[in-house]
Amino acid sequence: QFFVEYDRKPRDGSAYAQTKLEMGELILNAGLRADFYWPRDRYAPDYSIVAPELVGNSMFYVPAKMKWQLSPRFGLSFPISDKGALRLSYGHFFQMPSYQKMYQNPVLENYNQYSIADSRIGNPNLKAERTVQYEIGLQQQLTSDISFESSVYYKDIRDLLGIEILTLSNAATFYRY
Repeated sequence: QFFVEYDRKPRDGSAYAQTKLEMGELILNAGLRADFYWPRDRYAPDYSIVAPELVGNSMFYVPAKMKWQLSPRFGLSFPISDKGALRLSYGHFFQMPSYQKMYQNPVLENYNQYSIADSRIGNPNLKAERTVQYEIGLQQQLTSDISFESSVYYKDIRDLLGIEILTLSNAATFYRY
């Protein structure tokens, strides 16, 4: 089996509170989730100012910032007939990047321009992927054996993971998440 062992001690956590209100046939679910992660590592904000022979020099690094988000979520369901219901939902979602993408091939003090050339390195300061999602659904029983369900949704996703190409002053190229 292939595995990678990282010598990092990140912190992450979440908490969630939810309530359900039933007002006659109307059902409302509401919740709030708090998420955070703190990579507890450092990164070079701008490799373009780093001379190739100083790639691993600690003076060019700054601590990665803690990221957090409060994510509200709402759901509403109500009957539209004696055998059908309509449901609506809205929510914010927070997905932290994988540890591999943050810590892969870290640039350490003993690295130089040759050791990182044409390699891919992690970025402890990656932003979390943020999604806002809307959904509307309809369910209807047509007969005792047949029912119909349909949903339409929309997702707005921000801060998707990408790779940037970085070039040092000696033209050595490498890639960072």
